[in-house]
Order: sequence, then C-alpha cells, then structure tokens
Amino acid sequence: MIQTNELNKFDLFADLKIDDIEKIQPLLQVSHHRAGTDIYKAGEPSEHLYIVISGEVNILHNIDGEIITLAHLYAGLFFGEAGILGNKEKHQTRALAVSDSSVLALSSVNTERLKKNHPQIAITLLNNIARILASRLDIDTVRIGVISALSKLISDPENLHNTTMLAQSVLRITLAAMPSKKAFIGVYPAYLSGEIHILASVGIDAKELPKRQQDDNDTYLSKIRHNDYMLLTSAKYLELPKVRYAKKNLLAQSIKTDERSVGVIVLADKDGGEFTARNQLLLRIIAGHIAFTIEASQRRQEQKASEELKRKYVGI
Repeated sequence: MIQTNELNKFDLFADLKIDDIEKIQPLLQVSHHRAGTDIYKAGEPSEHLYIVISGEVNILHNIDGEIITLAHLYAGLFFGEAGILGNKEKHQTRALAVSDSSVLALSSVNTERLKKNHPQIAITLLNNIARILASRLDIDTVRIGVISALSKLISDPENLHNTTMLAQSVLRITLAAMPSKKAFIGVYPAYLSGEIHILASVGIDAKELPKRQQDDNDTYLSKIRHNDYMLLTSAKYLELPKVRYAKKNLLAQSIKTDERSVGVIVLADKDGGEFTARNQLLLRIIAGHIAFTIEASQRRQEQKASEELKRKYVGI
C-alpha cells in the first residue's frame, strides 16, 4: 500500500492533514495492471474513483468510430470520478494502462462511508475534485476546439492538392493552442531515404533550418523519427547540443501512419514558460489527426510532379 506521506504529495489530497489522509487510506484499494490491459471499458458500471500511483494511463473515447485520447495520466492524477459523484451509472470512456501501472480505487460505497463518519474530510476531498476538474475543463475545451478545427481542415478536398498550404494551416491551429516563437512541419519523401523536406515554418529562416536536408544532420530530427516524440524543458536543453531554431526549449512529435513515420511537427521556444506533458498529448493528437491527410496530399503532389516530368522529357 502507498504510504500516507506519499499521498500527501498528490494534488487530490491538498488541504488535508496527515491524520485526515490516514482516515481515507483504509478505504482505498490498490490494483495492478499490465501494459495494454484495461482498467475499465466503456459501458461497464462506474463505481470508483481511480488514482494513478505509478505507470501511465490513457483515457480513450470513441467518437464516430475514431478513437480519441482524452487524457494521458501519470502518478498523482485521478480518473473515473463520475463513479463517486453519482452522475453516471456506466463509463463512457475506456481506461487503458499504457505501461505497467498501479492505481488506487475509492468506491462509491466507501465514499458514502467517509461522508457519514468524517463529513469535513469528505467535503474537502470533493472540493479538491471539483477544483481540479475545473482546471481540466479549460484544457479539454482547447483540445476539442483543436480537433474540431483540424477535422474541418482535413475534410476539405482542396487541401489534398496543396501539401504546403495544408501544413501552414495545421501550424496556425497548433500555435493558437500552444503559442511558441518557432515551429515547423517536415515530411519524408518516399523516394528519398532519410531526407526531410520542410513544408511550412513559423519564425524560422533558411539559415536556421534548410528547406531540404538529411535528418541525421540535425541533432534531434532523426531521434524524433525513431522515438516518436521529444520534450525538452529549458533546464534539459541547456545540458544538450543546440540547434539554430531553438533557444530555450523544444517539443516535437513524429507524424506516423501504420507505424511508418511520414513527417514531424516541431515547436520551439514556448511563449511564457515550459512545454508540459499536456502539451505533448495535444501535439500527439494533432499529429495523429493529420497523418493520413498529410501522407495522401504528399503522395498526390509527388505523383503530379512525376507526371509533369514525363510530359516534359518523355512526351507522354
């Protein structure tokens, strides 16, 4: 069982004394979940509040046949709160253990027991849940807005004809959600192994980032291609090799289709602070949302360029 002094560090238990947490602790049940297994599925009874104590958990939702990641949770964060708030009888989402994870569960039955025996502790706990959910609401509103804007963008057939315009529009939407001084989207042409073409950029000139180059000429691009993502805070970036297009911090995500990297989206020098795990999740959602459209648009333009070359030099 997790120790009381460890629970005291979690935001959910803020404003509670050690003695108060000790009264809650016997009501918590611990469970362990291997990577790739469900903690609960959509449609199952919603009867518990869950708290991540180790590992990582994704909250997934099916929207019109498309699986969207609503949240990426790690130690100290909670989910499934509807189970003790009493406003839903069944889960609307799926909770998936991304890595081997351990969670604490507070049942609705034990919540009622806490309300009866220690009403002030229960009120503080529920107030903390409400406070944290309010802050999450702002984040989810931004996320839904981004997904909606991207959906409109990629559903327009005209965007398949111009990959550069598509990439520029994606960058505008991305920077509206995560203001940064510099950003770019690059793609890997199918016929040129290891070469990256910069489709669109903001705040970056050709001296800082050539329009075409081998990705292993860049300190980070080849790593992102193979490792899927990168998040460098200012403190971490100070210790590592520098690139011209980033002065203090960097967030990057590989754009993949069927486990094949077709491009990368990079943000640098975030306005007014550091990139966070929530920013990373949002960039992952953006990359996943645009991946097939970027690939289809790029393929169409490569095909068009090939046909023009044939007409010019072969006379076909």
